[in-house]
Amino acid sequence: MRISCCGGTWVERLPFAAPGFRMTWRFFERIAALCTRLPVVAVAQMARLSWDTVARVDGRAIELALGDRGEVLADLRWIKVDEVSRTGGRVSFTIVTNLKTGCVVWIGDGRGRKGFLPFLQALGPQRRRIQGIVSDLGYQAILATRLPQAVHVLDRFHIVQ
Repeated sequence: MRISCCGGTWVERLPFAAPGFRMTWRFFERIAALCTRLPVVAVAQMARLSWDTVARVDGRAIELALGDRGEVLADLRWIKVDEVSRTGGRVSFTIVTNLKTGCVVWIGDGRGRKGFLPFLQALGPQRRRIQGIVSDLGYQAILATRLPQAVHVLDRFHIVQ
């Protein structure tokens, strides 16, 4: 919270305020919990907030739930890359899953190259340890240039489709 006093501006940290949001932690958690059960549009209408605000809360809650991914990224050998649409095709995410554990290790903003390149950058030199990738045909070009040592297996769902 910003306070103008005595010819200067002071920033006061409030322990109950969610950083980056104009709401309390309790309200933030309530909105995030509702987003696990309802669409963002419905939560925005219920809370009388903008869609953008609720979507940012949901995204931040997902980041907080995933925690520090440094350790998880170091142990990757086989991964699955897929795209998920959240709002009927308008907003897409790239999901990277560890095939050994079944855990989501990365959620990229966007689809294709836009959502997958930040994951490869986060891996850094450890990407040479990846032995194989399961994905659709759309990732073939980027995988051939960025992960040439890895085996590329096409996703059965996309082949049947």
